[in-house]
Amino acid sequence: MNKIKGVLAFFLGFKGRIGRLHYAIFLPFLFALMILSGSLWFMVGVSIAKVKYIGGYEFELLFVILGAILGSILTIMFKYSHLTRRVHDFNYKVTNSILFNTILIIEIIATVLPLLGVNMKDGAFMLFILGGIIALICLISLAFIKGTDGENNFGVRSIPFWENRKFLSGVHLINKIKGVFSFFLGLS
Repeated sequence: MNKIKGVLAFFLGFKGRIGRLHYAIFLPFLFALMILSGSLWFMVGVSIAKVKYIGGYEFELLFVILGAILGSILTIMFKYSHLTRRVHDFNYKVTNSILFNTILIIEIIATVLPLLGVNMKDGAFMLFILGGIIALICLISLAFIKGTDGENNFGVRSIPFWENRKFLSGVHLINKIKGVFSFFLGLS
């Protein structure tokens, strides 16, 4: 159970801080989740059109809507978990971070505009695209800004795997390799 909690805290936790490398590795996965979540919402639109014009397909529509909702929730948790911990690395609360607040405000506006029925054919669509570009620049810039050295209010600096002496010690590494081979060969 502790391993599951550790994995969930690593991917979806909001406590502590993460360094630039961890955040940079997270970005491609975030972009993939965002594309997947957006694709599911596109499929919701297609499924609604099928139900409206062809009839039937109600079960398919329910399945796609549930998938889109779950995908969006997972994406939001994954994204803001990493953003929060990255901002903590600068020794800031998320409420005091200009980059974090910029991303949050742009996403709130991007979510509310379509719900209010704003016509995206006008200048609102260009505002929508410009906001997305600004949010993307803010997201990527967090991977290049150096955090505070040493301990801060949110914990100690995370140790990169190449600095972890236990991980790189020859004996430890050889024992791990032996364990993997013996597991696959059925020797243990």
